[in-house]
Amino acid sequence: MSELIFGVTFFGGITLIVFILARFNYLIKKTAYENGIPPNESYFKLRVFELGCTVVGVGLGLGLSAVFMEFDLSSGTKELIVYASTLCLGGAGMIISHVVRKRQDEPKHGE
Repeated sequence: MSELIFGVTFFGGITLIVFILARFNYLIKKTAYENGIPPNESYFKLRVFELGCTVVGVGLGLGLSAVFMEFDLSSGTKELIVYASTLCLGGAGMIISHVVRKRQDEPKHGE
């Protein structure tokens, strides 16, 4: 019974967070449109790129941890490797996306 409550709460919370973020994004775009600011499509593409870099980093971290699971290590060490590799490579994906964003935001030479 506790697994059911946890599952409903977990997925209900995720759904609520996605709804709040989508509503917030809609309100920002609506306000910008009402004030005459043109929509910035490159911003959306960059946000999707950032999410993609983070997801790829987490995926690589999980893949790397799966490789280390084949070694003869203690249970605590295996858990540490799973969390550490996932967090470190997910963070590396975030850093890569941050660097790309900063390079794209820099003014071009000659403008």
